[in-house]
Amino acid sequence: MLLRYIFTVLLMLHGWSYTPTIVADEENTNVDLVKAVFIYNIAKFTRWPESSLSDSSIKLNICVLGKDKVSDSLTRLNGRSIQGRTLNILFRKDGNVAPGVCQVLYIAGNLEYDSGTLLTSLTDKHVLTISEIPGFSQHGGMVELKQSEDKIRLIINLRVTKKAGLSMSARLLNLASVIDPGDGS
Repeated sequence: MLLRYIFTVLLMLHGWSYTPTIVADEENTNVDLVKAVFIYNIAKFTRWPESSLSDSSIKLNICVLGKDKVSDSLTRLNGRSIQGRTLNILFRKDGNVAPGVCQVLYIAGNLEYDSGTLLTSLTDKHVLTISEIPGFSQHGGMVELKQSEDKIRLIINLRVTKKAGLSMSARLLNLASVIDPGDGS
């Protein structure tokens, strides 16, 4: 079982070549690390406008609002590379997720926070938003990590993602449930 887990994580780090969902057997795998790797891969298969990452020395910052086991697991990915940029994990206690500082925002699933106000303020700011908060993608978030039974699924709000000027690869979109609240999906 441990070898299967290690193999799955390694495959995910190198590009979604395993399966659209990951079996999350909590007794044998670290589900939170698998979710952190999902976040890494979501960022890997997302494109930001050239203007937002024009300086090649800019790191790709994943800002974390709140604290949970997934945010703890994200720290293990600090220093890795995405799109030729060094990944940097920043914990934000004050809610300051200014564009230019944060390219990705992970909002902890246990955070009791008015995410709607925050998400509205980020609508066109080139910040990829990800959370486990139930209904996140339907309330203005871009990517919701949803665990149902033993699987982790992605729900992507394509309208919000496009409005922020971000694009996601077809490979990523094929692995997700894609919603577009603007057209009744």
